Order: sequence, then C-alpha cells, then structure tokens
Amino acid sequence: MPAAETSEPRTVRLSGRASAQIQRLPLPSPASGEEMAGAVFHDTDDRALRRRGITLSRIADPERGWLLSVPEGDDHWAVEVPRLRSAPERLPAAVAQLLSGIVGQDELIEIDDDGQTAESATGAKESAKPAKKAPSKKGKAKNRKAVATGGEPSGVDVLQAVLAQQAAALELWDLKARLDLPDALHQLRVAARSLRGLLKSARPFLDRGVADELGNRLQQLGRSLSAARDAEVLAEQLPARAEALQGRVGEKTVQALAQTALKDAEASAAKVRGGAQPERAATLELARCAAQNPPFTDKGRKKAEELTPRQMSDRLVRRALRKAAKETDRTLAADRDEQLDAEQRLEHLHTVRKATKRVRYVTKVLKAAGFRPAKPMRKLGKAAKKAQDGLGETMDASVALTWLQDSTAALRRAGADPFELGLLTGAELQRLAHGIDDGYEVMARLARRFEDHSS
Repeated sequence: MPAAETSEPRTVRLSGRASAQIQRLPLPSPASGEEMAGAVFHDTDDRALRRRGITLSRIADPERGWLLSVPEGDDHWAVEVPRLRSAPERLPAAVAQLLSGIVGQDELIEIDDDGQTAESATGAKESAKPAKKAPSKKGKAKNRKAVATGGEPSGVDVLQAVLAQQAAALELWDLKARLDLPDALHQLRVAARSLRGLLKSARPFLDRGVADELGNRLQQLGRSLSAARDAEVLAEQLPARAEALQGRVGEKTVQALAQTALKDAEASAAKVRGGAQPERAATLELARCAAQNPPFTDKGRKKAEELTPRQMSDRLVRRALRKAAKETDRTLAADRDEQLDAEQRLEHLHTVRKATKRVRYVTKVLKAAGFRPAKPMRKLGKAAKKAQDGLGETMDASVALTWLQDSTAALRRAGADPFELGLLTGAELQRLAHGIDDGYEVMARLARRFEDHSS
C-alpha cells in the first residue's frame, strides 16, 4: 500500500473526561524523528506493545502529551492524548484503559529502550518499529517451519500459529475500534467470528469446556457489534438504492436516509466503544491464554502431532465444509417437505450463510498464517464463498427493509417524503422476495458441488 499523505488531525473521545487527537501518517513512526528526542517510552515488562509494532511515549516537550503509534499497513495512526494537569508525568487512565485489551493485567512501565530495539522476556532482540507488510509466499514458507519447536512441523504447530495470529488480530482491532478507526468495528467482528470458527473446526483436538467458553464469549462480542456494522452498511447502501429508482426518490429523501443511517451508525459505534468493557477484556484475556497455551486434550495433542500441516489444514476446512453441507441439505429438505412462510425460508438461508462464512473464515485464517489445505478443499471453499456472497445480498435486503420499517418516524422528521419511503420499502420487499427464491437456487448448486465431491 502506498504511504498515505499526512491527514488532518481529528478528535476522538476516549472517555467522559479524556479525548485524543488522531492522525494517519506515513511510516516511519514519529518515534524515530527529532521531535521525539528525550521522549520517555512505556511498555510492559515483556514488551507486549513493541511486539505488536505499537509504541507509547511521553513527549519531552511539556506542551505536548502522550503519543501512541498504531500500525496500519505501510502507515500508522498517531494518537496524542493530553497530559494530566495534576500529574503531567503520570500515565492517564484513559490510555491504560485503551491498551487494556493488549496488555491485560500487566503494568505499563517506563522502559529504557531507545525506540529502535527492545529486549523481550527471553532476552531476544526485537524490532521496535511498527509492523511491516505481510510476508511474501517464500517468507510464509519459512514461517511454517519456524513454528515447529523441533524437527518437522506438525498439526500442533498449525493450531498454535493460527490461534496466536487470531488472538493478536482480535487485540489490535479492539484497540482500533476503541479509537474509532475506519472499518475497525467490521474487522473486529470478523476477527471474533474467525477465531470462533477456528475453535469449532479444531474442537476434536481441544478441551471442549475451554473452547466453548471462549467461543460463547466471541459469539456475544460478534452480536454486540452487529447493530453498528449493519448501520454502517446501510449508510453506504441506502442512498445508492434510492438513486437506482430512476429519479422517483427526491434529493431531500436521499439526504434524510444518509443522515439518519449515519446517525444510527455513530450511535451504535459509540455504544460499542463505551459499553461492556469488562466483558470485552475477559474475552481478550481468554483468547490470549488460548494463544499462549492452546487448550489441547492429551488425546487431541497426540492426534495433532501425528498430522502434517497440510493434513491439519484439510481437517479444519473439511469440518467446516461438513457443517455447511449439513445445513444446506437440511434447508433444502425443509423447503421440499414443509409449508414454510417467507420468514422461515429467510431464517434457513441465514443459517446456511453462517455455515458457509465459517468455511471462508477458517480458510482465510490458514492462508494468512501460511498454511493451505489440499486443492479439492480449496475448490469447495471457493464454492462456499460464492454461495455466501450470493446469500449475503438477500440478507442485506432483509436488514434494509427492517431498518426502513423501524425508522419511518425518524426519517419523516428528517424531511423524507412518505410516498418516496413507500417506494423504497416496496423495492426492498421485492428485492427480498427475489433474493429468497434465488437463494434456494444458490443452495441447490452448492449441494450438488458437495455431492459431487463426496461421490
């Protein structure tokens, strides 16, 4: 990604009493610039921030505050929080709370690193610069070998690598969501669902009590983010859908749609950022523990040790595919044998879509860690992804229809024309009806792919 041009600072509310100035800048981090001469860096004893490419420092200039640098591809987000008036050198509670998802219960202390290298808990040198771009294919191949503790890598190493990767992603996107960064709520939900899908696919190898507890917490986290994400999508989609009605929806109604959806999105996002912090912290801590010490059963570890990375990758994807095939067959059978109304048919579609998304999540997690299942598994994964995309359009129509019906009063207060709102609602009803019929055709094609593979 090309380096971003310097952006204008904007204010982000961190708590009831603290706010921050945030700006996206190209790398390198300002922590290596002249303005940081004499800055005092803070981190945990084992350099939890530095290992993730994050730096936290108190700028030497007494007129400046605390600077947090968060990686974003080839750029970074520079977040400056004012000093406390009563204790200028003390770390503000808002900053500690902001980073709690990454450092857990560990204390943020003053460190004497020079901003370039840091000693880890094991004594190894680690880069203090923000994270660089993802490794190349050759680099991923090296990573696959590096995860092994000795000898050839096994299925144990695959699970350790992907659990660590997803726990780290969850922590970083939680931080970015707290900072209200672009796409952060969506990516946090994806990270939560990806880790949950991975735990389900790895269930035969793991302690079910531990895996299910974390999985349930991740499910609740994903659900808590759904309203905010739906509102974000609506704010993007509804104006375009109004314009697609070929001039029958006026500019005033289009503006009311955009403003009301954006207001809902901002309110939902603020609620997510400010609420349920203890639950979020507990979820992140459980994910961190699972990454540091994967909850294998004795039997599960032994089975995983006997598998190659390719075999383990196949097992994980195949288990997700079996769930998708089972839900697809069940839905098609119910549609054949029962008198289902539109709402019931839609619910069945939603269930199948969730199962196909799990296939997608597991496949992407493995690929990001440098592991790939066999070609037949990859082909079925692509078929599941295609089905998921098709069913997603139908679910988007359902969300839009529900929002239009629930928001009629607010839209009219914002200046929307009642007749034009009726046109929009009718268009979404039609889109949904066609989408349900098309969705069952999508599932029939997917079922044939599953059947061809199993025969």
